[in-house]
Amino acid sequence: MSNIIKFLPPMTFNKNFVLNFVEQTNPCASLGIVEIAGQKKGFLAFKPTEDFTSATGQNGFELGTELVGNKNLSILHMILSFGDDHVYDIFLNLTSPVVRDVLKVWEETKDHFFFAFLGNSFTAFDQTLGEAWYRDNYFQTMDKANYTEARYQGAVDALKDGDLVQGRHIDLIFQNETEFLDLTANRFEVKSK
Repeated sequence: MSNIIKFLPPMTFNKNFVLNFVEQTNPCASLGIVEIAGQKKGFLAFKPTEDFTSATGQNGFELGTELVGNKNLSILHMILSFGDDHVYDIFLNLTSPVVRDVLKVWEETKDHFFFAFLGNSFTAFDQTLGEAWYRDNYFQTMDKANYTEARYQGAVDALKDGDLVQGRHIDLIFQNETEFLDLTANRFEVKSK
């Protein structure tokens, strides 16, 4: 069964987030907060490679997650799969204020949204968190994470050149722009067509 949401109530984003994310030219991902029917939801936004079309996501997607690293540095590795030809790897810095804030919303709501941005439109997917989030203590690991941005970046550089990457590595951007999570000002409402 597809997890594509065809009709949603209006969604409210931070306008500065949307403007900055849409302007990105390279494939990338970012975390954020959206308001739907008066409730805040955390989301992962994704800007795929050029060969990704609206038909690519018609059957939904799979999101795999794992913790990588050691007791001194744990990174959350996300693997987005839309089939064999469209697999993307994203590494999350668990000390990032944006990552922490958004994942706490995921923990509270026990679900998250996923948006694939294609040109001037996007496709929305709604997904509950899998049991790995709780079994593998992702949230507890995040609370204990304490390392520098430089150590995180060094670890990601080593990881993306190794065997761990399942598809194509894409950067997680806006990890420190907490102002992009604010929905009290600069509100941008999107309605389903």
